[in-house]
Amino acid sequence: MSAKLILRFKKNPLQIFQWNSLDAVIDQKMSIKVPWTQTVEYNIDEGHHNIQMSFSYMGADVGKSQKEFDIKEGQTLCITYKPPIVVYNSGAITIEKA
Repeated sequence: MSAKLILRFKKNPLQIFQWNSLDAVIDQKMSIKVPWTQTVEYNIDEGHHNIQMSFSYMGADVGKSQKEFDIKEGQTLCITYKPPIVVYNSGAITIEKA
């Protein structure tokens, strides 16, 4: 049995026509595309992990943000990324128990 992550990309209504998807990289290994209108579920081993999130803008990865977290066997965490208003600033990542 493993743990589960639910990944979400939550945009400000003023950004509705920008950035269709988010790139999430877990432990610098697994890359996951997170569409703006959907959630993505990902099974992960328990333990200590790192997630990096950003989106593509004019050919560059921007809005970069990262966070470390611990997850236990059978636990589900919801990770939400909110992009910055100014694309070259960092986005915000929140991690909550689901």
